[in-house]
Amino acid sequence: MEGGHTRMVRTQLYFGNLGPGLEWISENEWDQFVKEQVEPAFPAGFTVLRGDGHWLDQSGRAVNEAVHVLIIIHPTGQPYFDLINEVIATYKLRYHQEAVMQISEKVKVGFHP
Repeated sequence: MEGGHTRMVRTQLYFGNLGPGLEWISENEWDQFVKEQVEPAFPAGFTVLRGDGHWLDQSGRAVNEAVHVLIIIHPTGQPYFDLINEVIATYKLRYHQEAVMQISEKVKVGFHP
C-alpha cells in the first residue's frame, strides 16, 4: 500500500454487439453472458459501460456498433489474466466475434470513505 493506495491493474475489455451476419446481440444475451461468465470470474466486482464504437473490420470496412466496456480492477498475476482470457474466448466463440479489444494498465487504487 502506498499513501492509502494499493497497486492494481485496470483491465478494460471492449465487446462489440454486432454479430457476423449484422444481427445485434441483444441486451438479454449480454446480461446472460455477464451472469454466466463475468460474475463467477470476478465476484469482487466490475463495471459495465455502454457506448458507441467505430472500427475497421478485417476487410477494411468501417463498422459502427453499440459496445459494452467491461472494466475490472484486479491484482497483478497470471491467474487474473487467465480469467480475462477465458471471458474473451467465450464471448468470441459464443457470438462469432473477430476480436475483443483489451487494455490493461497499472493503477493505484484507494477508497475514500
